[in-house]
Amino acid sequence: MDLLFEALARSGTALGVSEFAVATGMPKSTVFRILNTLVALGHIERLGGGRYWFGPRIRALAHDVTTRAHFSAALLPFLIDLYDEVRHPVTLTVLSGSDVMVLHRIHGRRADGLRHEFGVAPAYCTAPGKAMLAHALEDQWPDWSDAELRPRTAATITSLDQLRVELAEIRRTGIAYEQEEFAHGVVAVAVPVLTADRRCVGAIAISGGAEAWPLAKAALALRRTAHEASRILGRGWSPLHG
Repeated sequence: MDLLFEALARSGTALGVSEFAVATGMPKSTVFRILNTLVALGHIERLGGGRYWFGPRIRALAHDVTTRAHFSAALLPFLIDLYDEVRHPVTLTVLSGSDVMVLHRIHGRRADGLRHEFGVAPAYCTAPGKAMLAHALEDQWPDWSDAELRPRTAATITSLDQLRVELAEIRRTGIAYEQEEFAHGVVAVAVPVLTADRRCVGAIAISGGAEAWPLAKAALALRRTAHEASRILGRGWSPLHG
């Protein structure tokens, strides 16, 4: 299957069975059988004249990746300025199902002791995850039960009712805190990134060790950064045109 995808990507245009066979070195019968499977899965689309192109699922995935890359690039200057101010790890995240996905992380030597920092982590026990959940419609929340809110540490919220109470407070204040809920010794603060119509499209977080550090100052810096980022989004920023 990968060979067929690679052939399409290299060609930049729709291909027929014979062209796939030449490009991949596979028999035409094999190519035809695999193409039929990929069409049924929505990965490949059959066009007129017996030619094939990337299907809706692959196009949607490519669009999603491109959108996230442009989103990250648009906010990167703000993330750099924020890191220069607070000198603690700064992350830009998005919600992916029931998880938080890091798009960009900026850190220096201070991050050396935070090797467990996540690339993907459960939303319910991280500051950016809670910031985004709090600003999503409740019917868009993952279909969690108490049993699925598994404890990562003794501080992890494992009650759905308790989580709802905290999310309501985050929605009221606009800021989310994480007090060693995902990992021992780590605290974080996060704010949502909102578009002009108040849709939450991501979150920015600052994390650090649980030893005393100025969370209140970090929160103020985060609010300012998120406001500036939202202004960029409010000026008609396009995920495809920057």
